Amino acid sequence: QTFQKFGIWAKPFRSPSLTSTTSSTSSSAEVRIGPPVEDEGMARCSFPVDGVGVDENGTLQMGDTSVEYVLRRKGELSLGELLEGMKKLGGIEISPAARDYLVQRCQPPSVEAVRTWLQALMAD
Repeated sequence: QTFQKFGIWAKPFRSPSLTSTTSSTSSSAEVRIGPPVEDEGMARCSFPVDGVGVDENGTLQMGDTSVEYVLRRKGELSLGELLEGMKKLGGIEISPAARDYLVQRCQPPSVEAVRTWLQALMAD
């Protein structure tokens, strides 16, 4: 039995590091970002740079930030997605100190949408 795995593939914008074991790979070869998943719909939710929202009926809307509750604005990435993208697509490793700095100072603005949704839910 064969199992199909889905994922997000992208072309690196910078050659891999010379110290990498894959240094013979061309910079134009696509690399997988995010984990392999068994459902195509879940794969489409990986690295959603076009925004994610939930409408008033509770339906998840990919690429639509004009909905009632915005979970992720257009152009937003999680820190994990940013770090993985920098490493796999740009060959740039972010130091632990830089990661700590980002974690302490960056608050995703979409957290407010979740708080608003929960408050509205509790009020009903």
